[in-house]
Amino acid sequence: VSYTIDTVRQLRHNEPLRAFTLLLGSDAALQIRTWHACETLLDEASFTIFSRPDVSMEAGELERLGFPPRRTQLVTLRTPPISARMVRERLAQGRPVDAFQVPAVAPYIHERGLYLPANRMG
Repeated sequence: VSYTIDTVRQLRHNEPLRAFTLLLGSDAALQIRTWHACETLLDEASFTIFSRPDVSMEAGELERLGFPPRRTQLVTLRTPPISARMVRERLAQGRPVDAFQVPAVAPYIHERGLYLPANRMG
């Protein structure tokens, strides 16, 4: 089991002189309140929120969700209708995801056993 807050803290520990930003689609940002230790994550991390198909957000909505204005950037762009959840679900079901990623990513996911049903994100 791996939680985003643990990853943020490990990165900060390993690379204390670097600044890291958590990249999220607006669909994932809307779910931030369901994430493990979300208050701590919102207090400690910086965020860049990207628009997703059919999910638009305003800066005020991000603030209401708890994203800190000084450490949150909202980026509007056209993105494909592919979500991390969709990729994880397909991989857990043993279905192909080749059309959803660049070729080098598939071996990395397979070698490390990522996104198997026992693994969790969030």
